[in-house]
Amino acid sequence: MTIEISADARGAGASAGVDAVNPAIVGESTAAAATAAGAEEILTPDAPAFLEQGQRHFHQQRSELLAARDAKREVVARTGRLYFPTIPAYEMLG
Repeated sequence: MTIEISADARGAGASAGVDAVNPAIVGESTAAAATAAGAEEILTPDAPAFLEQGQRHFHQQRSELLAARDAKREVVARTGRLYFPTIPAYEMLG
């Protein structure tokens, strides 16, 4: 299945803040999250260490997934089409 995307809609997700994330929490250093203004009001003392552990564990996989997403977005921007591969029902039942 292919869906046409208008030129105006391309990249609208990024401009609408879909990709906006707090780099202090999911970026290279989660230690900054503990020092962010108001963080002590919402984070427990163990939270920064927990976030840092998650960052170390998932950083490579997260980076790969983000790169794949960027590549797909580039194809959509270039072609103006979204492609959704169809999966036969018997494959879904596995």
